[in-house]
Amino acid sequence: MRMTRWWAGPRTAALALGLCVWAATGVQADSIVTTKLSDGAPDTTALPTGTTDNPVFTYETSGQIDVGGPGLVSFQSVPDSDNKTFSVRTPSNALLGRFQLAGTNLGPNDVVHYDPTRFSISFLADQVNGGKPDPNEKAVLTGVIQGDFGKNWSNLTATFDQTSVSFRAGDYLSKITVPSTVWLVPQTTTGQVTIQGFIESQYSPLQQPPVPEPASIAVFALAGAAFALYRRRVRALA
Repeated sequence: MRMTRWWAGPRTAALALGLCVWAATGVQADSIVTTKLSDGAPDTTALPTGTTDNPVFTYETSGQIDVGGPGLVSFQSVPDSDNKTFSVRTPSNALLGRFQLAGTNLGPNDVVHYDPTRFSISFLADQVNGGKPDPNEKAVLTGVIQGDFGKNWSNLTATFDQTSVSFRAGDYLSKITVPSTVWLVPQTTTGQVTIQGFIESQYSPLQQPPVPEPASIAVFALAGAAFALYRRRVRALA
């Protein structure tokens, strides 16, 4: 962590502008949070009903931030406790997690600088319409955190490398779309920034290879045996 003492006045103005833009473009997540029963299973009575065109995803996320940075930004995954499940009926916004900014020990003139620091957020469907999806691909969003922040201000941003990622979960081809850039707010608010993604799905079951009929198998077997007998006779005549 590199800490310097800079004048924070113009940066506060920049922060205010950035937060206004962020607030104007933010969308409330439609994820449904339910608790688990005593046996650890989700309370299915509280889950939304999924259909072929509007499947329900019960999911979890995880996030990583490279250790090369100052270490004052962390990521809170969902679910954030063992007795919760997160579900969303697509198409809809879904909560992917939260960035947490820590700066309680900074002085009023201290500045923390983040050189470009890599991060990743992974999305994995635990269930689709109540069943375990197979195949089940993990969607991974990557990006860079960079900028500066102090005790009461921030121009720190998290910028995604790509704004959409596609993945397959069982019979569904799905896509997560995120904003290109997210402002990371200062500690004086809550220090947290909610990351949301818009999830849409298309029913597209995998085509299973046709199973040969017994008669077809017998024909191929007889043809193979006849060819082998023919080769033996040719060798004998030679």
